[in-house]
Amino acid sequence: MDEIKILNSKIFIYKNYENDFKDVVTPNLIHSDNILEVKDGKEKMDNLDGIFTSNKEIKIGIKTADCAPVCYFDGEKIGIAHIGWPGLCTELNKKMLSNFNTKNLKIFIGPFIHRFEIKKDFCFDKLKGDFSMFMDYEGDKIFFNFKDALLSQFKSLNVIIDGRDTFMDLSLPSYRRDKTKDRLLTVISFN
Repeated sequence: MDEIKILNSKIFIYKNYENDFKDVVTPNLIHSDNILEVKDGKEKMDNLDGIFTSNKEIKIGIKTADCAPVCYFDGEKIGIAHIGWPGLCTELNKKMLSNFNTKNLKIFIGPFIHRFEIKKDFCFDKLKGDFSMFMDYEGDKIFFNFKDALLSQFKSLNVIIDGRDTFMDLSLPSYRRDKTKDRLLTVISFN
């Protein structure tokens, strides 16, 4: 387990979580731009990729393998989002940011895949517009620099990045590398 402190919030990253974590609110992820404010932790958590709360008693979390777990904290609210390339295309981060005071906002990005090969398919068609500057062509292969594309969404904001690449770090789960069902659990709480 890794622990990161950002002001009065705590962020935990669990590699091998054996506990049920019944006290952590986690959404059922679908690679969307759907978000929800968690008020009491009893809300339906289906079809979401971002949640936030001002309830200081609630811990919220996201399970990831290659997508980025992005944590938000502004002193009044905490939030967490599951951002992959679909989240970039649908501006999930922009929707999350609209719920926070960006003047006081601190952001932490946990381990995620930094760069990956894409084919000329649905993914390519979605990314080639706004994100074409993050594509590298190597022979007949196309690679997407997800790290730089993601960080471009946070210009002039206070961002701390974990730095670990889930594809390159063999101690971390990577769906693209291993087709694993293992996940990291990133949890943020007020204290």
